[in-house]
Amino acid sequence: MFFRQYSQSLYKPMWKIVSKDEVSNFARISAGSIEDMFYDTTLGVVETFTGWSNLEAPINIIHTAHGHGSPILLAHAPINSVASITVNGAVISPSLYYVSWDKIYMKNSEENPRLQVFKRGFANIELAYNIGGIASIPENYQQSLKATLLLCIKEMVAIPRNEGSDQVLRKYRPDRTMMPEEVLKSYGVHGKIMGIIQANLPRRIKVT
Repeated sequence: MFFRQYSQSLYKPMWKIVSKDEVSNFARISAGSIEDMFYDTTLGVVETFTGWSNLEAPINIIHTAHGHGSPILLAHAPINSVASITVNGAVISPSLYYVSWDKIYMKNSEENPRLQVFKRGFANIELAYNIGGIASIPENYQQSLKATLLLCIKEMVAIPRNEGSDQVLRKYRPDRTMMPEEVLKSYGVHGKIMGIIQANLPRRIKVT
């Protein structure tokens, strides 16, 4: 997992995926009521849930992975391009694999009709690739991502500050049989936000 690091005193959210004006028009609230932290916080929750990395700006990374004897290698997404793949110290020819936005696939060929695999091993694969941004994400997920950010930021801005208190949470309870822990986990502001994310975006696939 890769985390964005920044100095709080210098950091300014870029509002690149959705703008503050878009949130203002969508939620019908003043742009002055929208804190920058709402955007950054929501984006962080989305990245954690989906496993997508650095959605605001592409970066070059080197990632060490474990081979599982599979022709499919999960990678940090979204993938923009792959510079090199090294398995057990040997660089793999680009002709032997192809890349999607979230996975790398071994190919078979006339010379090697049997489908190739990423050989088993502990930390035996090194990937040098470019990830991040949203350009390589499928169009339907791009739109879902934008809708998710708009909806979640609206919830942060528009709901009263005491929404998440245990007293106010009672009005969200579908029945009186739920344990308090279940209520606190599933309802209130946090429950609404996670519900929006789960309904619109795919859950994170663990990358090793």
